[in-house]
Amino acid sequence: MGCCCGASSPDEVATPSPSVGASAESRTIDNQLKRMRHEEEGKIKMLLLGAGESGKSTILKQMRLLYGTELSDDDLRMYGVVVRSNIVVATRKLCGHLRNLGLEEELDRESRNEDLEDGDHRAMTCRQAYDELMAYLVEFTVPPKEMGASNVEGGGTDWVGQSPRAGMSANNDAKHFLAHHESIRILCQSKTMKQVWAKRAAVKVFRHCMIDIIIHIVDRECICTIGIGFINSLSH
Repeated sequence: MGCCCGASSPDEVATPSPSVGASAESRTIDNQLKRMRHEEEGKIKMLLLGAGESGKSTILKQMRLLYGTELSDDDLRMYGVVVRSNIVVATRKLCGHLRNLGLEEELDRESRNEDLEDGDHRAMTCRQAYDELMAYLVEFTVPPKEMGASNVEGGGTDWVGQSPRAGMSANNDAKHFLAHHESIRILCQSKTMKQVWAKRAAVKVFRHCMIDIIIHIVDRECICTIGIGFINSLSH
């Protein structure tokens, strides 16, 4: 008897195994993971630890300026808005401290004094500058001044303008800065405001000392709670 053997069809011979494509894709993924792992191993990572306002963000920004990518115009505009906003926020706090310290009469005496050694106050007195800033920035008893794009000192245009990245609050404060920068300058140059700066700095140093004490006694919850409450009272 003859031996019969069925031959495979051409379609069955040409069909590749499903495992071949899967193994090629797996090798591709493995190579990508290996390349990413080598890139991560080449990066230097640093953890910055410190109390509030100790300079962590400042170091990060300085490292970017020295070794990072160059800042774009959009970045510069955002930082310009933030700087202006920070000045207005600080001015609000200092004006409030001046009033709480009872130094308004001292400001009146300085305004009456013709011998102003540390600044040019010909535009207005330091008391007038203080009253303007209190009305517009602290108590909000008058509507804000309307500032146009060209309403800057010297009649030029404001290159910084507004930055959506900075946020609505910062942009509003930046507008206040343009409207009241001369009053801010005059008040900050006054001797009375320098007293406020000195008193505020002394309280801030004492506040950081209290934070260090609390860190060492953090295992005593009752003392830690009292200390934090005392610190919050100093900061207002």
